[in-house]
Amino acid sequence: MSTTLGASLNSVWNRYADTAPTDASVELDVGVVRWSVPKASADQLKEGIASRDGQDGTPVRTMASFQRETSAVVAKAMHRKITARFTKKIKDDVSTEVFILENLPRKN
Repeated sequence: MSTTLGASLNSVWNRYADTAPTDASVELDVGVVRWSVPKASADQLKEGIASRDGQDGTPVRTMASFQRETSAVVAKAMHRKITARFTKKIKDDVSTEVFILENLPRKN
C-alpha cells in the first residue's frame, strides 16, 4: 500500500516540479500517513511552483493546490477523509507531511 501511495504522491509532485524525489518515503500508521521528503527536494518543489506562472498555457500551480491534490490522493488511497494535515518541523534535513485520517465508526 505504501509503495502505491508513494507512486501516486510522486505523480502529483511531477505536475508541480520537474522531478519527484527518489528518496521520499511513506509510513502508514493507525489513522496517520506520513510522507517524508528530503529538505532539498521540498525546496525544489517550491522553486518549481514559483517558476510555473501559467503563461505557457499550463494551469497556474500553487502550494495550496499541491496540498489539496496530495490530500485527495491520500484520501482516495486510504478510503477515508483527511481531517487534518500539517508539516512537521524539518529535522535532519527531512520534511514530513502528516495526514490525519478520519476515525472509522465502531460497530457495536
